[in-house]
Order: sequence, then structure tokens, then C-alpha cells
Amino acid sequence: MSELETVAAPLTTEQQLAFANRLQALSNRIHATADLDEIMLDLSQAICALFGCERLTLYAVHRERNALYSKVKLGINSSKDLVLPLDGPSIAAFVATQRRGVRIADVYDTAELAAISPELHFFDKVDQAIAYRTRQMLAAPIVSEAGQLLGVIQLLNRIDGQPFDAAAEAGLQQLCATMAVAFAQRIHRPLAVCSKYQSLVVDAVISEAELELAARWARRKGLDIEQVLVDEYQVSLAAIGLALSKAFRVPYEPFQGHRDRPAKLLARLDRAQAQQQQWLPLHADKVGLTVLSTDPEHANDGNRIGDLFPYPGIFYRVTTQQEFRQTLAQLYG
Repeated sequence: MSELETVAAPLTTEQQLAFANRLQALSNRIHATADLDEIMLDLSQAICALFGCERLTLYAVHRERNALYSKVKLGINSSKDLVLPLDGPSIAAFVATQRRGVRIADVYDTAELAAISPELHFFDKVDQAIAYRTRQMLAAPIVSEAGQLLGVIQLLNRIDGQPFDAAAEAGLQQLCATMAVAFAQRIHRPLAVCSKYQSLVVDAVISEAELELAARWARRKGLDIEQVLVDEYQVSLAAIGLALSKAFRVPYEPFQGHRDRPAKLLARLDRAQAQQQQWLPLHADKVGLTVLSTDPEHANDGNRIGDLFPYPGIFYRVTTQQEFRQTLAQLYG
């Protein structure tokens, strides 16, 4: 089967086996992804190749906003966010709310849509938003085994210009079963990284949507979210430090250009260890040890600090990743 060969009806046994093998390979790639954005953007070409179509739109449910959201790739390094209300006039919303798949030869043919359901409408503003002309469509809901609606997938425009057929519909149902497992795992996966910076939203430094996008972008590109917040959203280190202080409930310690070097303390901890563990001893007295960390909640896991520094108490100061690196370089040279 060629890379762009369409799922046709009827399929021979050999073609069915080939399709099943390619679907299994695609399923493996879906389960290996880190988040929904990666499925929406990075695997769209492989899914289109499997079904012989030009494009697809993969929506996930945003329950707080009662909407469907998606990312559509516009170029090699650019994408556009799409949001459709679940109670709005769109095919995706109809498929989601009715839990019903549809096959449409021409989405602009109102008579064809009405024959499927009087409630079915094509939201042409999506075409306008991405400068595209949808013709044929095959759409299906993504539903968990427990019956929870997770999303909608739409295949757009077969390469050969023909309507999608029953074989493609059956193949899409198989893909939706895989998608349901992947969506359920990634939707319910806690975004702990966002919670640390939640006060940035509360204090109106950035919006909730911007924080979510920053976290997703950081995961996709393998970047530190603080770097994304500073570089892309112009959030100051002081604002990030204050957010961390509120999250961990310890004082924020900014980088200080002049700091006394605690040589005796640093002699017990080499630079590589400090960098890996993300904490540094700053000061010690009879009361206890003051520790600088980017993650005070987990800094002493396994009593690592207590084993090296047997002081009666540990007093934490939190700092940003960038300021921790600056302090590390300052103290170790």
C-alpha cells in the first residue's frame, strides 16, 4: 500500500492486513507522545497518509469552557489555535454532543447536511481562519470506555476527491479507540508545573491560557518553562520568584551580586551535586541551615540535606532556575 493510498471499499484481505499494521504502528506513536499538542500537530501527517486525505482536525474537550479546542499546523514552525463552543453551530459540536459520526460529500451542501440532521451546520469560519476550503469530511467522536466524551476527529478532503467510504469510517473508529486511551491519560495527567506559577494568573501577570501555552511549548521544545515565560511572555524573574514563594510558602531569594561564600558548607557538596539536586547551603548557625532551592518541596527527599548537614533545622529559600544558576556560578566560581 502506498503512503497516500486511500482506504477503499471493498478491501482485500491483504489490504486489510496492511491497513491494520499501519494503524498499529500509528497507535504506538500516539501512545509514545507526551501531550495532546504533540498528537494534534506532529502526527497529523501520518494520520492523513493512512486515510489518504489532505488534512485533519483533532479536537479535545475543554470542560471548563464547554468547548472543543485544537491546534492546526500552518507551517513548519507555526500553528493556530481553534476553539469551538460545544453548543455552537458546527459539525464538530454536533458529532460531540450527539456522540455520532458523520460522512459528508460536500460540507457546503446545506441539503446534504439537512438530510443527515436538521441540527447539522458547517462552521465555515474555521475555513476562513486557516485559509482552506473543506469539501469532503469524515468525523467521529472520541469517547472513553466509561462513556466520557474526550474529543472529536475530522478527516478533510480525500486526495482523490471522492467521498469517504464505509471502510474509511470503520478504520477511523479503530483509530478513535486508540485516541480515547491516549486522550484519557493526557487529559487527566496533572500539570504540576503550572500550579507552581498559578499566582502569575491570580496577580494578572499573564492569563490562564498563556500559562497553559507556555507549559505546553516548554514540554514540546524541551525548554525550561521559566525561560519561556521570560523570553516569550516578558515575565520578570521577580514575578516568577514571588509566584514560587507563594506556591512553596517560603521566602523568595533573588540573586545577589555580593554574597558571602560559605566555604565550609560548600566543601561538603561539590558543584555537580548542587546542580543536579537544585539546592545550595547558604548559611548555618546554631538554629539551623538555610538552603537555597528551586524546589523546596522535594529538596530533602531521602534526607539528603540532613545526611550532609546535621543541623537542628532547615530553613528554605526558593529562587528561579536562572538565579540558581547565577548563584551556583558565583559561589563555586
